[in-house]
Formats: sequence, C-alpha cells, structure tokens
Amino acid sequence: MRMSSGLPMAVILAGACFIFIAHTDGGDQKAKGDALQALVDAYRADACRSLPQSQWKECWRTWFDRFTEAIKGVADCDARRSAQFVRVSLANGLDRFATSRDICLEEAGRPYPLSGHIMWLFDAASAAEYLFYTSQQPEDGKEALALYSRAKREFTLHINDPYVINSDLDIMFVANGDSHARLAEKVGAGPIEAGQILLESERVWRENLTGEKRRSLQYPNAPIDGEFLLSKAMLAFARGQALSEAWEAFRRLEAEAALRRPLARYFLDLALTAYPNGGVQLHNRVNDWLRNHGHDPLRGEVMLDVGRHQFRQGYAGLAAPVLERIVAEFESATESDAVARRYVIDASYELRSVCERNGKQEEARRHMDRFAKLAAPEDPRRATIKDQ
Repeated sequence: MRMSSGLPMAVILAGACFIFIAHTDGGDQKAKGDALQALVDAYRADACRSLPQSQWKECWRTWFDRFTEAIKGVADCDARRSAQFVRVSLANGLDRFATSRDICLEEAGRPYPLSGHIMWLFDAASAAEYLFYTSQQPEDGKEALALYSRAKREFTLHINDPYVINSDLDIMFVANGDSHARLAEKVGAGPIEAGQILLESERVWRENLTGEKRRSLQYPNAPIDGEFLLSKAMLAFARGQALSEAWEAFRRLEAEAALRRPLARYFLDLALTAYPNGGVQLHNRVNDWLRNHGHDPLRGEVMLDVGRHQFRQGYAGLAAPVLERIVAEFESATESDAVARRYVIDASYELRSVCERNGKQEEARRHMDRFAKLAAPEDPRRATIKDQ
C-alpha cells in the first residue's frame, strides 16, 4: 500500500480490482446506500484539501467518525465498498494501522467475488506491515507476513479464476513482493525465504504482466520490474549464503538486454555481500569476472572497492595485486582521463597502507610519492602522509 506524503490516498487499484455484486434489502437499504454514497462523493470532492495542511489530520478524524457512523446497518453494496476504502485511507493517514487492518479483514470476509476477497487480504497485509514498522513488535510483523503469504497463496490457487484474470491482482502480487520479502527476512525464515519470494514476484511480472500493467509499476524513484526484483533476490540469497541461487540471479541480470544500473555495480554488490569476510573466494571470483569483462568501463571501481575490502578484512596479500593492477592499467592515462587519474590516486593511497602492512616499505614510499604527485592540493588525505 503506497500513501502520498500529503493526503491519504485510497487503496491503489481499488476501483479496478473487481466487479461488485450488490445486494439490497428493499427501499430502506437503498436509501441508506444512497446516503452513504452521497457522503463518499462529498468527501472526495474536497478531502480536506481546502484547509491548511496543519488542519488536515483533525479533518480526517472528523470524516472518519462520520463514515464509521454512516456505514452502520448498510448491507453489501457499492457505496459500502467505497466508504470502506475511504475509511482505510483515512485510518492510514491518521496512523491507525490496526484499524485499517481490521477494516480490510472485515471486508475480506464479506461475500465479494474472489478477486475482491484477495484484494482486501493484500490491503490488510499492507496495513499490518505499517503497524509492525510503527510498533516494532515481532508479533505484528509475523501477522503481516502471514497475511501476505495468505493473499499470495489465494492468488496462486485461483490464478485461472475469471474474476482473478480480469482483475489487477497480478499487479498487487508483484508490487508487494519487496515488502513481503523484507518481512520474511526480518521476522520469518530469513534471507533465503526473502529471495524465493522475490523470484516468485519476478516470475509473475515476467509471465503475467505486459504493456500498461508493467507501466503502472514504473514508479519515478523506484520502478518495480524484472531488474529490480532479480537484483533484490540476488542480494537476499547472498545474505543467506545461498550462493548458487545468488549467482544464478546475477547471470539472469547479465543476460538482460538493457539495465538501468551498470552490471559492474551489481557484480560488486553481489561479490562483497557474498564474501563479507573477503579471502580467496572473493579474489578468485573477481579475477574470473575481470577475465570476461576486461574492458568494462567500471572495472577500476570494482578493483578499487574489492582491494579496499580485502585490506579491511585482513587480506593485505590479496589486496595488493588487485590494487596494483589498477595502477598498471590506468597510470598511462592519468594526464588525459580524469577517471583514470582518480583510480590511480585512490589505488596509490591504499597501496601505501597495504605495502606497509606487508612489510614492503620501499614499495609503500613509491606509492606514496605517486599519490603526492597526482592528488589535488586540497585532498584531505595529504595530511596523513605529509610527515612520512
């Protein structure tokens, strides 16, 4: 469930998720339904926007109480559904996430078509998730995790149901994948379960979503697509040390025709996450990658970060060759290429410490001299070497 930073927003996709079958109980029910719908229309016409922002929450509280009273005794109808969406939106805006969850669970138990039942479960899970991050109580997190799992299980079991096919539940399934995975890692079985959840979301994105449905998930700052889900799964598996699954996810990213983020950075993220303590496995993995990507424009960045990581983890002997390779490859271009110059400056500075750790004082001085020659006068690292 995504909320704006200002007004509370009605649950995403609410109007498109299912066809509601109204049940009326004579003229009295119709009159109540009409009155409730008029209240919904009145709220939507302004939604407190005409007031100063400092008064919004008080306005929302007033509207929430009005809807709570007006909905009493109204049987299942379109107006009730609309009013409940408004109540969920208002409860979220007021940080009443337990109330929002309870409304959603109440509606999930009503005789909607199957797609409506599943949609309310997703919204209940989302509200429970917000409650957990507010309360930080493990039981709230476990409830949110259980609700996400229940909603996704229902979707998977009924994926061929006509109501489900004609709904936007597949969008909700994919959109909630990251939230579900984060909960699994925090309060569930851990990062491997999180990786599996993300891969399942990527499968639904790949197999079920096309065209407009995919475009609906292209949020400006964090688009949800195959690249996003695969990269998240890759790192979750790496955190859980399920390395074959992690590298398989990376190979799938590597096979993508176009990526928003450079592949080298995905490789670096994965390598440092998979081998947090450094060592020979990291050394070999980086060497293999460099053999196949020797002309990658970001190879210097990869080597520099890996060299630093190896040194910090106590592997000065493994840090030296990868940092020395930067100097060997880029030193001749330092006059004409600002990026190459930066790589050589940074590698030289690191090599000074690496060589000192390895007991190679003359080499350390040579690297220090190179750093002093190339670094800008205002480089703060100069202060650490001026007396040496």
